[in-house]
Amino acid sequence: MTVAEIMTPAETMASIADLLQAGQAAAAASHYADNAILMVTRDCHAIGRAAIREGFVTISHRFPCIVVNQAQVVRRGAIALHTAQWIARGAGQGSQAVQARGTTSAVLNLGNDGRWLVLMENPWGGPCFDL
Repeated sequence: MTVAEIMTPAETMASIADLLQAGQAAAAASHYADNAILMVTRDCHAIGRAAIREGFVTISHRFPCIVVNQAQVVRRGAIALHTAQWIARGAGQGSQAVQARGTTSAVLNLGNDGRWLVLMENPWGGPCFDL
């Protein structure tokens, strides 16, 4: 990876969202540490890249359109906290349109190779609800 390819924490999280929108769950999961944790639903978590990739597939099937905005990053040295608002749209039972929204929080760590990797993410933090 060249210096030009190294992303900030905000760029890393935006890349994950872009990759999910493009249906590239494995590439999105590559931005997570080997032993990272992702809350796939409010009561189900995935540990490790392979499980996170499968979690992303589950999320993408339910909500193929996810819009992330109002991102903020707090950084101290090699640790960063990323928070953002999101809105997701998809199809429920009987192809009826469903929409959800909430706040995601992710902790990232700056690796020795200069890449920011997600250690843990909870998209279900803050006020989350189905519309």
